Amino acid sequence: MSNHPFSDTIALRGHHFLCTLHYQGAGYSAGFTDNFTALCQHIQDTPDVQVRVAPMADEICRACPSLQDDAETCAYQMSVMRRDRALLDEMGWQAGTVMPLREAHLAVLAQREHLMAKVCPGCDWLPRCLEKGPYGIASPLNESRSKEFVS
Repeated sequence: MSNHPFSDTIALRGHHFLCTLHYQGAGYSAGFTDNFTALCQHIQDTPDVQVRVAPMADEICRACPSLQDDAETCAYQMSVMRRDRALLDEMGWQAGTVMPLREAHLAVLAQREHLMAKVCPGCDWLPRCLEKGPYGIASPLNESRSKEFVS
C-alpha cells in the first residue's frame, strides 16, 4: 500500500502522459520535484493505478511554481493547453476519461516520436527528454523501477 498523498486514481492533464514517461528527478523547484517524485513512487507502488484525464491542473501541477491562485490555471496556460489538446487529439482521449495508467503509458509509448513532434516543440525539457529517453521512473520501459533518479 502506498504512503503517498495520492489515490488509486490519479489525475493527469494531456501532456503529462509524456512527462511521466520521461521524468528523471528534475523540476522547476524543490517542491515541484518532491511532488513529482512522490507521484512517480506512487505509480511504482500501485501497479494497477488508474488515471483520469484532467481538463486543467493535475497532480503534478499542484506543486508547480507557475500554478495560479485559482489552482486550475498555469502562468503559461495557452502553451500548456495547446500541448494538452495536441496529445488528447492524437490519442482520441477526452477529459474525464478513466483508464489504467499502464495501458495509457503503453499507448503513448507506441506513438512516442509522433506525439513528441506534435506536443513538445518549444518545451524547455525537450532536450533532456530526448537525451534520457522514455525511461523515467514511472515508465513501463524502466524495468528496474529504481527509486534513485538520474539527474
